[in-house]
Amino acid sequence: MSVKSTHSKYLKNELGIDINNEDIVELMYEIQSGSYINFVENNMESSKFYSMQLSNILGKYINKNNSF
Repeated sequence: MSVKSTHSKYLKNELGIDINNEDIVELMYEIQSGSYINFVENNMESSKFYSMQLSNILGKYINKNNSF
């Protein structure tokens, strides 16, 4: 069982509900984003490489006239 589902299960039990509510979903996204940030901070070189590769791919489809 993943940490995320364990947290979700615990919170649902504490709140006496059967499904995730908005607050639980929001908290799970915060936990998930925190793990992504932690990964990037601890793997800066590979993260920079990945970001540059992604930028090169997306750059083929975006130009100054159609970007937001």
